[in-house]
Amino acid sequence: MVKKMMLLCSLAALFVGSQAAAQDQMVKRQKSQKIKSADDSRRVYFGIGLGMDYGGMGFQVEFLPIKYVAIFGAGGYNFNGLGLNAGASFKALPNAKITPTVIAMYGYNSVIVVQGASSYNKTYFGPTAGIGGELKVGRKQNKLKAALLYPFRTTEFDHDYEALKANPYIDVSQDVSPVAFSIGFNFAL
Repeated sequence: MVKKMMLLCSLAALFVGSQAAAQDQMVKRQKSQKIKSADDSRRVYFGIGLGMDYGGMGFQVEFLPIKYVAIFGAGGYNFNGLGLNAGASFKALPNAKITPTVIAMYGYNSVIVVQGASSYNKTYFGPTAGIGGELKVGRKQNKLKAALLYPFRTTEFDHDYEALKANPYIDVSQDVSPVAFSIGFNFAL
């Protein structure tokens, strides 16, 4: 009978000990996940895409100093040369799979390219605002991004564009759209 009691007590102690160890592991895991989720808000992304927030056809480097705000820089080819932009975006729902964004940037926002008459080619700089969205994909939370951008074009651009339209030797076959689009894919680093 004493042996059975000792065996029962040993089993009970083993059970209680294993439960305590399991609970300790769970607490450690939760703490590491909290630390990881805090670190996730300070992420760096490198992306490639098309649009002003990618420098034309180019790349973007994005850093999230806090969960809701990202700062970015972009460089690429804008059909006239090097296109550079820098700005910030506000992430309305940063933890959601689809995140709405509001974008503000400064850099190139208009380009005139005339084939066969490169003396008219020019890049214009100014502010641009926009709205967009990010779709998180994969375990690393890479992002597919798209945006609708509104460039605040300069009066110099408006004047040069109107002069081109009035020039009888230059065929301006399409009007300038008041908005621009961008699309890109950003990889979490």
